[in-house]
Amino acid sequence: MSGALELIPVPGLPEIAEGDDLAALIAEAARLADGDVVAVAQKVVSKAEGRRRLLAEVAAGERARELAAGLDKDPALVELVLAESRRIVRAERVLIVETTSGLVCANAGIGTGMGVEAPDPAWEQIWHVNVMAHVYAARALLPAWLEAGEGHLLITASA
Repeated sequence: MSGALELIPVPGLPEIAEGDDLAALIAEAARLADGDVVAVAQKVVSKAEGRRRLLAEVAAGERARELAAGLDKDPALVELVLAESRRIVRAERVLIVETTSGLVCANAGIGTGMGVEAPDPAWEQIWHVNVMAHVYAARALLPAWLEAGEGHLLITASA
């Protein structure tokens, strides 16, 4: 094994919409060889699953409004995060939760869809969610992991 890693985008994919068979589209468009690994961005999976929401259509509950005020976040976004969460791990600067599938991550893996045109204050928040949240999660979870003798931290990156 050479230890080399090569990332190759899959050309020719259409704009993905709800109901699209993402796996079939990738399999048809990709030129895969034996041993290849396919990595798929969560955003496109969410689009195929129809898991996109307009924040204007989300009614935030009392708990979401309370948390949002302390985190300087949109209460509707916090409501969506809570709906995807088993428990809150940390709610300081960044909302770190254990998702319904058992993963611990910032904002339950929910993105805001902002791009490079986002203003600087938004990028500062993005930095805390996508980079510092891993540090905050490790600090919050490490004592219990040490006591249990094990623990796992999934680190994701999005662009």
